[in-house]
Amino acid sequence: SRVPSSPLKRIPDLASLRQPFLFLLRIVREDRYEKHTVEVLNRYIELPPELRGQFVIVQIHLRDQWVTIWQERGDWTALVRSRKTFIVHTGNFGKKKKRCFLKFAQNHTSAHTQENGKKGGPHGMLHSPPMHVPSLTLGTITASLLIALLTPMVAIVLLRRSGTIHWRAMAIGAFIWFVATQLLERSLHLAVLQFTALPSSPFFFALYAVLAAGIFEEGGRILAFTTVLRGMRKRTDAIAYGVGHGGMECIFIGVLSSLSLLLSAFLLTRGSFGAMSGRIPATQLLLLVDLLTKAPSILFLIAGTERLFAFLIQIGLSLAMLLAITRERTDLILATILLHALLDLPAALYQTHILPLLWTEVLIGIEGIAALIWIVQSRKFFAGIE
Repeated sequence: SRVPSSPLKRIPDLASLRQPFLFLLRIVREDRYEKHTVEVLNRYIELPPELRGQFVIVQIHLRDQWVTIWQERGDWTALVRSRKTFIVHTGNFGKKKKRCFLKFAQNHTSAHTQENGKKGGPHGMLHSPPMHVPSLTLGTITASLLIALLTPMVAIVLLRRSGTIHWRAMAIGAFIWFVATQLLERSLHLAVLQFTALPSSPFFFALYAVLAAGIFEEGGRILAFTTVLRGMRKRTDAIAYGVGHGGMECIFIGVLSSLSLLLSAFLLTRGSFGAMSGRIPATQLLLLVDLLTKAPSILFLIAGTERLFAFLIQIGLSLAMLLAITRERTDLILATILLHALLDLPAALYQTHILPLLWTEVLIGIEGIAALIWIVQSRKFFAGIE
C-alpha cells in the first residue's frame, strides 16, 4: 500500500479511523543509520538522542497535516517538538522499500501554538481540535450519574416513609467511609506503590488491595458501632449506617467520576481539551480520549449499575458487622472482614488485568443480588435483639 499525498484521502493502515486527530504512543529507537526516530504513518521522525528507549506521545492531525511530540516526565508533560506542518508524500513500499522521513515545513509554527506554549509554561499545551463523542456515550454517562445520585436518595426516602431513619448513624457511616478510604487507605496505597515491589506482582497486589479495603472499612464499622453508635443495636440502625457509608461511596465514585467524564467530553467536542494537559499526564489524556471516542457506550451504563450493587453490598456488610458485634462473636467479626475482601476481589482482579470485564460485572451483579437477599432475610437474625 502507499500513503496518499492528499490529506483528504483515506490512509490504508488507518481504515477504521473516525477522527482527523490522533494520539499515538511511540518508543524512540536507534536505527541502523544511527538516528533516533519514531515511526508515524510509515514515515520516521528524528528526535534528540537522549530520548532513546523512552516513550513519547505523538499528536498528529491528518486533515491539516501537523504533528506535535510530547513526553510525560513525572507529573508534568514536556514539549519535545512543537507543532509543525508536515508533507505526506508517496514512498516505495515494495521489495526495495525506501526509508522516508516526514518532511517538515521550515519555520512553520503557528502563532496559535506559540501563544499556547507561552500560557502553558513548562508544560506547554496539548492542542486538540474538536472531536466527536457519540451521543449514546453521553446518554449512558448521564444515566450512570443519575443511578449513582438517585440510589442513596431513594433509600433515604424509603427509610423516612417507614419512620426508621436515623440521621446520626447515616452521617457517621458517610464520615467513616471518607476517612477510611480517602485518607487512611489511600495513604497506605501511596506508600506501598512508592516503597515496595508489590505492584510488580498483579495477583498479590490485588490480594493486598482487597485486604486493605476489608480492614479499613470494617475497622471503621467496628469503631463506630462500639463508640459513637454504641447504644444503637437495631437492624434499622445498621441499615442507616450502610446507607450513609454506601451513599458517600456512590457520590465520590459514581457521581464525581461521571461529572468528570461529562466535562471531559464537553471540552473534547469544543476543542478545549488541551487545556487539561498541564493538570493531567499525557498518557492519561490519551486513555481518556480513547475511552470517550471509541469505548462501547454500554460500559458507562454498566458502571452505574455497579454502583447500585455496591450500595446494596455496603448495607449488607453493615448488617453483618453489627450482628457480629452485638453477639460478641470475634469469629464473625473476622469473617465479615474477610467477606468484604472477597467481595472486592473481582474488581481488584479486573483492575490488575487478571479478570475480564464481563466476568467482573457478572460476579459483582451476583454479589449485589445476594446482598439484597441477605438484607431482607436479616430480619429473623435481629428478631431476638430488637
